[in-house]
Amino acid sequence: MALGAGIAALVGTLLPWATVTAPLFGTMTASGTDGPAGAITALLGLALVVHATLRLRNHRLPTLADWLAGTAALGIAVLAASKITALRHAEATLVPRTTEPDPFGLTASLAASLHFSIGSGLWLLTAAGLTGIVASAAAIITRTRTTP
Repeated sequence: MALGAGIAALVGTLLPWATVTAPLFGTMTASGTDGPAGAITALLGLALVVHATLRLRNHRLPTLADWLAGTAALGIAVLAASKITALRHAEATLVPRTTEPDPFGLTASLAASLHFSIGSGLWLLTAAGLTGIVASAAAIITRTRTTP
């Protein structure tokens, strides 16, 4: 499970994170490779892959390694959730409200033409982070049950 979570985090970094369509600007897409957050998620995903690979090859890892893998997965989930929240906030801020009188209908047409969507990369990162947390917790619980 942890290996799949790490690979999913690496793939999610490369996929689109957000798409914004605006008049005069067209459609713009952002992915994890566009900023430092993508480097962080790729590094944390790589840490999960290395940890899971070592565990699958029956290397004796200290308990701290399982905790660090869980922390990496938590970091991926928190970063993805913060990006989703920031995108939702930007959408709420930039899309004009149609509550004021608008005799020409410009506000309504502008609001209808602005589109924000969360990309598949952020959803995949969220799922990878949550899966990694569960896998790390299972590894820690299994280790404490088998250790006298």
